[in-house]
Amino acid sequence: MASNTLTAVTFNVGSYTYRRNALLALLGEHLPHFLFLQECALPHGQVHTLRADLASLGYYVLVGKRGLCTVVRQGLNVAPIAATDADADFRVQRLAMQLGTHRVLIRHRHAHSGSVVERRRFDGSLALESQHTLTWVIGDFNERPYLEDGCDH
Repeated sequence: MASNTLTAVTFNVGSYTYRRNALLALLGEHLPHFLFLQECALPHGQVHTLRADLASLGYYVLVGKRGLCTVVRQGLNVAPIAATDADADFRVQRLAMQLGTHRVLIRHRHAHSGSVVERRRFDGSLALESQHTLTWVIGDFNERPYLEDGCDH
C-alpha cells in the first residue's frame, strides 16, 4: 500500500567529504523523500562524487547556490526554478514539485545564524508568493532563545 506521506530531513552538513558516511547512512536507514543540506561544502570534483553516491541509493541531487543542496528520492518530479527579487538578500533554493494535479513551491533557505530579524524579514517575503500555490518552507536558522543570564542550559 502506498503512503500519503512525504518525509524530509534537514542537515547542516558542512563538509560533504567529512560527513559522507553519516549522510549515506542516514539516507540508507531512514529513506526520506527529501534531504535538505545547508552549508554543503563541495570542493572541486565532489559534486560528481555526491551524485554517484546518491544515485547508488536511489536519489538525485539539485545543487543550489551558496551551500544549499536538495537530495530527492528518484521518482519524484522536482525541478529547480528561478529565484525572485525577494530572494536576493537570502540563501534560497527554489524548487517546484508536481504532485498529481498540484504544483508545490519548495523554498529551501538558510538564514543568518541567530538572526531573528533576518528570519522575520524573510518570512515577510513569503507573503509575496502566489496565494494559489502550495508552499513548503524548509530552513535552518541556528537560532537559540535569548537567555537573560547569558548561560546556555
